[in-house]
Amino acid sequence: TLAEDGGTETVEVTHEALFDHWQQLKNWLDGSRDDLRFQHRLDEAAILWSKNGSHNGRLWRSPDLELLQSFHERADIGMTSLQIKFLKASTQYARRKEIEKRSSSFIISSLVTMIVMICFLFTKDIDFEYIMAKTIMPKISNKQIFFVTKPESIDEPKDYYYHDLLRLVLMKAYPHEKIEIKTRKIDGNQGRKIEALNISEKDSKNQKIDIDWMMPTIDRDANSNKIDFPLTLGLLSHRLCLANKRKVINNKDLFDLKKIHITQVRYWPDISYLESNMEIRDNLKKTEKPEESMEQLLNKNSKVNCFLRGLNEIYTEKKQLEKEYQNKYVTKNQLSIENKFFFQYYSPENFYVAKNNKELADKIEKKLNESLNSGELICIFKHHYGRFIEAAKLNESNKIFIDKVKSKELKRPELYLDFTKGYESIFKDIEKSPMAKPKCDALIEKLENLRNGDGQPGS
Repeated sequence: TLAEDGGTETVEVTHEALFDHWQQLKNWLDGSRDDLRFQHRLDEAAILWSKNGSHNGRLWRSPDLELLQSFHERADIGMTSLQIKFLKASTQYARRKEIEKRSSSFIISSLVTMIVMICFLFTKDIDFEYIMAKTIMPKISNKQIFFVTKPESIDEPKDYYYHDLLRLVLMKAYPHEKIEIKTRKIDGNQGRKIEALNISEKDSKNQKIDIDWMMPTIDRDANSNKIDFPLTLGLLSHRLCLANKRKVINNKDLFDLKKIHITQVRYWPDISYLESNMEIRDNLKKTEKPEESMEQLLNKNSKVNCFLRGLNEIYTEKKQLEKEYQNKYVTKNQLSIENKFFFQYYSPENFYVAKNNKELADKIEKKLNESLNSGELICIFKHHYGRFIEAAKLNESNKIFIDKVKSKELKRPELYLDFTKGYESIFKDIEKSPMAKPKCDALIEKLENLRNGDGQPGS
């Protein structure tokens, strides 16, 4: 029968036979007693855990944790706040231990795999370092490793710009991972770079790279993914003469190209630009490597009086070459940079990636454009090349233009700056949102520290 006592409804069993013959009621009562006993044990455990500083050693684990979770589903309303807190702490701790267990298992598995691979690879030509960088390292260290060509010289500042710019776009492309850039010496000439991009790691003999920067050629464009973004914003299109002061080019010779004897390396892409001009072609001395071009320039018995170099590289190269050749050919201050004239022909320099890695190429191109719009690219560009642009004073020099590639045929012609303007006005058209100097300085310092961390010298 139903009754009410002080506002609380109760049920009174009027006949004991119900306990013997109503099985469902009996099950309810048995279950209720089990829950009461369980909750009493839970209460004791939670109080003990709380009094002992909520130590993880007092939390429940399997199978008690599964019983507690099941009890919570049935009796959520009847649990105290301390019991619920104890449940959450036990569940979180169990999850954390499971993750640690899986991580340990993965690391052990990876180490076993690594040992097996080492045993196998020592007898093969497989690029073990590359395979490790692309498979194991991202999983155990949250790191993306990219391989590029090692500079020909151990101290080649002209490459710092490309390293810093590449690192910036890779950090943007992989914002949640560490970026490491490793350099590799590629045997052979520049033509080997495309082969190094596309070679399989299974037989590359530590010659495979992911990304490189170079001038475009028909062969390079056909056999790789070229990113149509002129990295030096047209600066490489301005060529100055590295000259020998003992072979002075007179002002009257400026308009007589037959009096300018140029040397250039045979396999460099811009050789085709020079050969397209008949007056230059007749006096063009082609060599097999840069050292031979330098010897032609410095040899007093050679007519060569101009070794053409890009504005972005000639100033640092002059210092290096003077030091390198000082005891062989060059006396102090014998080399000079000709400032009465400069050559201009459109010669972009682009990032290239392997032909089968369009995803990476697309990421780099997207982040290059973002870096340009944010002002970060111009910040890096000014830091590395601003002083050279000021020193060259192209607005006071005579231009010799070789029109082999028409401006209308260029990809992204709007990115080619006019470096014959005064320094202050050069960047106005392209610098939509210039970075504040403190922010720019902080970015440069960060990139230099990261580059030094990769084993590359600072600028």
